[in-house]
Amino acid sequence: MDYPGNDTDYEDATITEVCPEGDGWSIGFGSASFFCPGTSPIAPAAGMTARFYPGGIGRGTVRGLFLNGERVFYRTAAAQKAHEEQQQKLKDAASRAQWQEGLADYDRRVSALPKAFQERIAAFRAHNPDWGWRFGGYELFCCEQAALILVGETPGDGHSGNTLGTARSLATCFLKSPDVVVKMHGAMCPLVGCEDYGCYAARVKGATA
Repeated sequence: MDYPGNDTDYEDATITEVCPEGDGWSIGFGSASFFCPGTSPIAPAAGMTARFYPGGIGRGTVRGLFLNGERVFYRTAAAQKAHEEQQQKLKDAASRAQWQEGLADYDRRVSALPKAFQERIAAFRAHNPDWGWRFGGYELFCCEQAALILVGETPGDGHSGNTLGTARSLATCFLKSPDVVVKMHGAMCPLVGCEDYGCYAARVKGATA
């Protein structure tokens, strides 16, 4: 057996079914399933014991998988945290590079919006220098869709409930009070919070959005 003896945060489950998937297998445990990579030293099979670290699928990222005691992959909790931090840095760097590459087109699209929407986006960008590469695309999509609604067109595809609701709210606000558009909550603030996103109340302390 290859189990790490000092790591007790695990859960064992009996594999009930195995299906080929991509370059590995989908291993099932009743109502749950997990992808086992093709680099596994042994092929999974029904009846095998799968040990997961941390205990229980659904408790965050799986950092360890063993099949009948054979290590498929494993990281300590500390190593997993370091790995995720490094992966996030790489992802952020790629997002920044992509943002810079498309900045001219982004600015062109913003300049095509009604002035109230231009001012809204400018206020967010001025509040947080990282706003553009983190949130800019999402906010611009909502503003562009609001502009479509204003001219009587049907919103396009690719909406979530949040983006569609935001686009409609922005359009309604624009028709009633264009000067309030800049003060409305950011499109992603329900997901990341007003302070991080740069909503009006975060930009002007003591004000209400």
